[in-house]
Amino acid sequence: MIAAISFDHAPALWVLVAVPLVWWLLRVRVRRIATDRVDLWKRAAARVKSSRPRARWQRFVIALGVLALALAFAGPKLEGKLGLRHCITVIDASMSMLTRDVDGASGSVDRFAAAVTDMRRAVLPESVTRSAFVLVGSAIRPLEHAFGADRILAAASSEVADVRLVAAFVAQQPNDVFVVFRGDGAGPIGWPRPAPHLAMFSYGANTTQNGGIAIERVSDPWPLPELELRVSIYGKERQLEATYARDDTTVRLAVGEDGVVVLPRRAGGEVRLRLRPVDALARDDVADLVVRAPWAPALYVARDAGDRGADRTDGAGEAAATLTRFFTEALGGATELPRDAFARAAAARGGLSIVDGGRLGEWPEDGVVRILFGTDLPGAREARPYVGLPEWDPGDGLLTGLDPSEFRHATVSRWPVEGPADQVVLATLGGEPFVVRSTRHRLLWFAVPLTRDLVRRPSLPLLVLRALPALVGDTSALGGAATRLVTPRLDDAERDVAARPVDTAREAPPWWEPDVPLWLPLLGFAAFCFLLLACLP
Repeated sequence: MIAAISFDHAPALWVLVAVPLVWWLLRVRVRRIATDRVDLWKRAAARVKSSRPRARWQRFVIALGVLALALAFAGPKLEGKLGLRHCITVIDASMSMLTRDVDGASGSVDRFAAAVTDMRRAVLPESVTRSAFVLVGSAIRPLEHAFGADRILAAASSEVADVRLVAAFVAQQPNDVFVVFRGDGAGPIGWPRPAPHLAMFSYGANTTQNGGIAIERVSDPWPLPELELRVSIYGKERQLEATYARDDTTVRLAVGEDGVVVLPRRAGGEVRLRLRPVDALARDDVADLVVRAPWAPALYVARDAGDRGADRTDGAGEAAATLTRFFTEALGGATELPRDAFARAAAARGGLSIVDGGRLGEWPEDGVVRILFGTDLPGAREARPYVGLPEWDPGDGLLTGLDPSEFRHATVSRWPVEGPADQVVLATLGGEPFVVRSTRHRLLWFAVPLTRDLVRRPSLPLLVLRALPALVGDTSALGGAATRLVTPRLDDAERDVAARPVDTAREAPPWWEPDVPLWLPLLGFAAFCFLLLACLP
């Protein structure tokens, strides 16, 4: 179909009447020679060079130049087409769109990849602007340049892809916008309502069934040496495999009948859960769990601190050595250092100080965790004899199953009259604080000194281990004992990932094409004509 031509300044076409006038004014008059001798006339005519052919050529070129100028000033243009100026593509980014059941150019691809490929291959006029969005859960977000399957897994929520948002999105657009929705129709909602400026395309097979795994809970009883992982499995006849990789070693982990997997903390590693056999939506058949290395602080032991150390006969040095070995094994990487080296290492990797006796001049706030035995604190009064039995709350989580009456000695230190505002008194003796914890100052204080008999009591190490998480605080900043979970968050309502066909098909709409101005080519042609006259003899 030939496009129509219109003029922005049609009156300028009156200049065209000058073309015949230019042709007439530039005509060449041939000089006649009067003679009565034919032979002489012919010889004279042969000697005179005729200018008629050159004159006709010049008139023709000048006429073309004037014609082109006249048309250029009239503003001619090829009329464009009326239609829609913008095309917006919205792609369903739900979990079901990661099902690999679409045959691509290089084999099986997931539905989302096929939708992105088709969007990029769509042929549109250059005058139509394009933009792309993704439907993730209950939000429509811009499709970034590098938005891939991994980004979808990170952004996808546990809620169903609400395709009703697409219809609302279309209604919000101006009249010159056309929206293309590419999805699979899986899930309980299906496809959005048809709309005049909405086209829908379906991807995937309508018989695909999906199974998968979902990590329900990670129990991290740090500083205990093992974690517990509870996994839910759905789908028929699926088996769960669990492996633990550290350095170049990979071991198989046992999976309980109730989906419980016990993970060794060791020095950290990667746990991979995989269902066998895999299905078309293989991305929810695999989950990864990164177990960070345990907190490995610098360890310093102040044995027999203070002036009373020389008179001690209850094996304080042996007790300190026993407690040091306990922490080294329990924390997996803690190393005992001299005092000077400890101060430097504690700033980088965290520190744990065990102090027997001595005195603190002020409440510490240097981030070092301190376990204090019989240490005099700021504002403390004189020691008192051990009289009676400790009292505590058996319902306290730190003391459940423990017996603080095992912490015995002839004398006990007094707690300051005014302790820290955040102090928690775990046990009392004769109305005085006996075991106290302060998370702000990161200390756990026992009123009794460290003895050989004290470290033999099971209540001591258990109480210290239970108190450590609160004293350490955010272990992630120290390389800590926390776990980082990397797993697809499955959309529970889309376990049936069978694609649904689109109910209504829609042909491509008429796209807008702009007018094409012709004045510039005509002006260039006129300039060429006059340049030709100037250059040729």
